[in-house]
Formats: sequence, C-alpha cells, structure tokens
Amino acid sequence: MSERENEALEKENAAGLRLLISLLIRFPEIGSLRYLPDTRSLLLHFYVRPAEASSFDAERVETSLNRHLAAFLALTHEKAEILSTSWTQLDGVMRLTLERDLKSVSLPEISLVIGLLNDLLGTSLLVEKGPAADDEEMWFQGEMFVDGLFESLRREGPRQSLVGIREEGRVMVFNQWLKESKIK
Repeated sequence: MSERENEALEKENAAGLRLLISLLIRFPEIGSLRYLPDTRSLLLHFYVRPAEASSFDAERVETSLNRHLAAFLALTHEKAEILSTSWTQLDGVMRLTLERDLKSVSLPEISLVIGLLNDLLGTSLLVEKGPAADDEEMWFQGEMFVDGLFESLRREGPRQSLVGIREEGRVMVFNQWLKESKIK
C-alpha cells in the first residue's frame, strides 16, 4: 500500500477511531466496542459477573432493555434497522452484546442503556473506573463532539472493522481490514 493510500485510510478511519475512544472513555460500563462496516453497525459489549448465578435472570434484563429501547425509539421517531441483544457465557462472566445500526443509534440512547443496565444489574455490571467527568461544561462539549462523530460516520464510515477495548485503565482501538479478518 502506498503512502498516499495509507494517509487516505487513516483519514477515513479517524472519526471511527475517535468515536470508539470517546464512548469507551465516557462510559466505563462498556467493556468493548466493535464497528462492523459490512452492516454499518456498532456492537457494544457489557460484562456481567452475577453475584449469585442462580438469581441472575438474563432474559429479564434483555426483555427490559428491548422494551426501553423500543419506547425510546418511538419517542424520538427513529426506526432501528438493527437492534439486537444476545448473551454469551465466558469464563466466569456473562457478556451482553447490543448491536445497533449507525444510522439511528445516538448518544442519549447509549446513555439510557447504561443507566438501565446500572439499575438492573447493580454491582454485577463490571465497570472499570477511570477519571470522573465532573465538569458539566466539559461533559456538554464532549456530547457535542460525540454527536458530530456519529454524524460524520453516518455520511461515510470506515471500510475497516474497528475494535475498541478497555484494559487496566487504558483504552485501546485497533483497525482491521474486513477481508483479512472475517468475524466468524
């Protein structure tokens, strides 16, 4: 790949990379994110360690989440092209995956999801605490910035799959060519 092609690719991916970084920093409840260019959707992953596995009701959480999102979308007059939730059992934790299309997902919607999951799961929701965003003006400016990133990606998103993860207080984002790394 030529230097010129690399520069064009970096520019194309910049808004996507910034969006994933911004969402991970803003919401420590999100364990990881993935942008899928083939469906133009975001996968938001939340990790849950049930205090008592026998009392954990994944179906109740999923049903409540879907109902609240349907009501939110109705109130905002948005139509979701992709809205799905699923659970995966991992080593000692459960992963809740929310898939949303880039066309209709919004920052207020993600905020609603985070608040709802905190209410439903309490301390079972794994949250990696980072620096608190106490400054209201900074929070508002960050909101405008993230909204702008969503708009930019709606016009033309990256052609690469982007993955954002949180590990030991750090946020890391990677990109991959979809051809080279088909997700199975």
